[in-house]
Amino acid sequence: MTKGYVDQVGAFQYKGHTIEAHVVKPGPTATADRRTTPIWTVTADGERFVAFPASPGDTEDEVCERLKRWVDEHLR
Repeated sequence: MTKGYVDQVGAFQYKGHTIEAHVVKPGPTATADRRTTPIWTVTADGERFVAFPASPGDTEDEVCERLKRWVDEHLR
C-alpha cells in the first residue's frame, strides 16, 4: 500500500463485504448550509454511504483501518 495521501481506496474484502471508498469534495457553490468539508464515501456491497470527513494527510493504510472500524460499527 502507498504511504502518501490518497483520495480513493480500491475494492477489498472485509468480513464478507466488498468495500471501496473515495473522497467527495464540496462543489464551488458550497455555502454555510451545505457541506464544505471533503467526505469519504464508502461503497459496501454496492450500496453507498457517507462515512467520515477526509483529511489532507489521509494515507491508504489509515483509511483502510478507518473503513474496517466503520464496517464493524455500521454493518453486521
